[in-house]
Amino acid sequence: MFFFSGCVYYNTFYNAEFYFKKGMDSIEDSAIEDSEDIPSGAKNQLEKAINKSNQVIQQFPHSKYVDDAYFIIGKSSFYRKEYTRALKSFDVLINEFPLNEFINEVRIWHAYTQFKLGDTDSSKLELEEISKKTNQPRDNKYILYTALSDIALDSDSIRLAFNYLDLAIENASQKSKRLAAYNKIIKIAQRENAYQDAIKYLNLLEKQSDSKLVKKRARLKWIEFNKKVKNYDLILQEIDVMLGTAEYESMYLDLELEKAQILIEKGDLNNGRISLLTFIENTSEKKDSKHKKARANSYFILGKSSLFDEFDFASSREYFDKMSIENNRSEYRNEANKYIDMMDSYDNLKESYRKALKGDFDVYSDGFVFENTESDSIKKRNTTTSVNTDDKHYKKPNRKKDYKIDPESVKNDIIIGTPDSLLMLIGEMLIYDFGRIDSAALRYENLVKKFSNSKFSPRAMYALTFFSNDSVKWRKEFMEKYPNPEFLIEKSKRSMNDMFLNSRMNIIDTFFETPEMIRDSLIVFFELEKDPLSLYKSAYISDYLLNDIQNSLSNYKLFLDSFPDHDKYTEAKIRYDEIIQAISDTVKSIKIDTNKIDIIDSLSETESLNIDDINIDSNFIKQQIK
Repeated sequence: MFFFSGCVYYNTFYNAEFYFKKGMDSIEDSAIEDSEDIPSGAKNQLEKAINKSNQVIQQFPHSKYVDDAYFIIGKSSFYRKEYTRALKSFDVLINEFPLNEFINEVRIWHAYTQFKLGDTDSSKLELEEISKKTNQPRDNKYILYTALSDIALDSDSIRLAFNYLDLAIENASQKSKRLAAYNKIIKIAQRENAYQDAIKYLNLLEKQSDSKLVKKRARLKWIEFNKKVKNYDLILQEIDVMLGTAEYESMYLDLELEKAQILIEKGDLNNGRISLLTFIENTSEKKDSKHKKARANSYFILGKSSLFDEFDFASSREYFDKMSIENNRSEYRNEANKYIDMMDSYDNLKESYRKALKGDFDVYSDGFVFENTESDSIKKRNTTTSVNTDDKHYKKPNRKKDYKIDPESVKNDIIIGTPDSLLMLIGEMLIYDFGRIDSAALRYENLVKKFSNSKFSPRAMYALTFFSNDSVKWRKEFMEKYPNPEFLIEKSKRSMNDMFLNSRMNIIDTFFETPEMIRDSLIVFFELEKDPLSLYKSAYISDYLLNDIQNSLSNYKLFLDSFPDHDKYTEAKIRYDEIIQAISDTVKSIKIDTNKIDIIDSLSETESLNIDDINIDSNFIKQQIK
């Protein structure tokens, strides 16, 4: 009976260990996944490990495996992010099993769990005290440095976190632990846009892993990150190797498309297009869904390239039509619709400008309105593209909204306005929708010369100080002709009357390269100070920079409900209604802000009127947000 009882509790504990190991193996196999959470399979295995460990504790409370069972419960709960349960298990071990052989490791896990529960100061003190002890086993040091890296991250000390993780890797006694550390560094590097670091550790992870799945994911991530830093030739070489490897045979179509897209992105339009057109021709007889999808994607790439690389509307429309014929449910359907809508909007603007010059209809001195057979409502144009002013060509727009705009909705719109106001809008659309800086500059020059007395002339000239190849000349002329421009003075006055301006500016200056952090920090500031503009700007960033519809709607709604008298109320209401209509597929007219021309507001929110102080290269995106 004694022997039988011993076998039972040993088998129960053995099962607990078995499930814990399976859970950890599953976590290892999930390396390089974008999710911050562990896989559901790993969660299930760890829950089984917890249940088996509880059986050991409850049914065999005097067995020699009870302390091990508590340790498995603690670690399993930690990985499942059930930190309260984890801390209870570690507390039991520290209080009831102080002489346990792994008590020092338990103390590290205990401090690590305290940090996860928000007690950062106590955790940091305890971990730093433990780090002073000599002769720590390697596995203990691994956990210690991993915990310290998380604490460093929490205080935004990214480089310190990397250093701690390097130390964790040095002390990892098992390959799985090294892989976990590599994966952690890669995810941090990706989040912080430190792509060179991510590439370095992806290579190390791939060499260490025995999993074909992990190696494959690592290679694909490697391509993704090298695209970010424009290592195009390196990527093309690697894709050629992958295309000749049986392991990637199932990805042949995707890799061929990736190769063509890389050629186009690096500026080799001819070879990129030839590659896509050759692929389409060679697979034209294959009618299975996989090849139809690949051809549809090829047509989308060709359509997008025709639009943004060559500004060829006719070819772009033709390719988008062919994409629909191949696969009307293409994953790029919504994006293609938006590009078609943009082209229709631009064509309408050009035709309206031509008619305005001929005097074909009456104009309004204060701008323009829309007349549409289906709707007389005023719509606001969506201009979301950031412009890279280092490059006098363009940066392609970031239009990945989650709703569909019907391209047919804009074709019957009549835009009535003064020629100067329409020309200003054409310039704005060329920049923000199509990224055509040089073309926009020509329109602004035309406006300044042809409509010198227009209220838009100083704004157009100011835009030329940013976008013209002769920006220095235009800057000098602007300062001589408009030493105290009214539109900048008004903006400065508004800024001076804003009691929370400095706080908001500090948030934006601190995090201007990470819009998510600006948005989140502004929300925290709003909750503390009830500053309306912080709430509005957080909604604006979610909307125009992050394409986060859920947060946009939520924060616009809160702003509208809380501040009905604010001067941004109308603008927020228009945009909120616009998104709601778009989501429900009821957008019936193009989106152009008819209340005002926005180019200056999107360029500068600085307090100072000294234009020479504006550094376009480093501050353009920051000024957009401000």
